[in-house]
Amino acid sequence: VEYCTINNITVSCNSWGGGGFSSSLNNAIAASKTIGHVFVAAAGNSGVNTDSNPHYPSSYGQDNIISVAATDNRDNLANEGTWGSNYGANSVDIGAPGVDIAATWASAGYVWSSGTSMATPHVAGVAALVYAQNPGWSYGQVIQHIYDTGRPSSAMSGITTTGKVLN
Repeated sequence: VEYCTINNITVSCNSWGGGGFSSSLNNAIAASKTIGHVFVAAAGNSGVNTDSNPHYPSSYGQDNIISVAATDNRDNLANEGTWGSNYGANSVDIGAPGVDIAATWASAGYVWSSGTSMATPHVAGVAALVYAQNPGWSYGQVIQHIYDTGRPSSAMSGITTTGKVLN
């Protein structure tokens, strides 16, 4: 995150999580606002409500974070039996496709993978495209545009801040 701030990188894709609250990481994310950084974070794959069971880094309270839930091909919250997407009416912002996503792996070529780590890059990519089309926008304008243009989903209503899926 500090590298992004030093080098004016305005979007990062953070498909990782775990561990407890870190003041250092929270402060780094907060400091990245000065360059307009959008920190896109995977909500986690424990199937829990992160309003009451925080998942870091997606649960830090910074307004430049987009916390991403995984959805299936019907815009439902992903629940694959062995894992389920985290959710939270106050802590997870938007859903994005996260089940059976084609990905490349160095040792295996193309593989199908699932989880919030598959959903998060979709949102980070859109954030980068929005910035590319609107280079003068603030991180808040970029994030709001993503939320405003999301597709309403009854399955996301009440379990994400927007009630939407990335469009």
